[in-house]
Amino acid sequence: MERTHESFGHAQPDALGTPTGDHKPSMSDRAREQVNAGRESMQQASQKISETAATATEQGTAFVRENPGLALAGALGIGVLIGLAIRERY
Repeated sequence: MERTHESFGHAQPDALGTPTGDHKPSMSDRAREQVNAGRESMQQASQKISETAATATEQGTAFVRENPGLALAGALGIGVLIGLAIRERY
């Protein structure tokens, strides 16, 4: 006897793989929907982060070009602080 979707109480999928007829979403269907929603949310967040990072990079580059002495002094100060923190730990 050949087993089909109907023999297990499931509706036969259409050409797109979508079940037809009276079909209650199974746990795997709901999980798949949640994963897809999460994926879409992560893609949107990733896009927003990329845009924010690009804006910050542009602003940082502009600041350094307009204030090279201040940028150099800031980098030197941060380097000294990191050096002191490392020296005291090790």
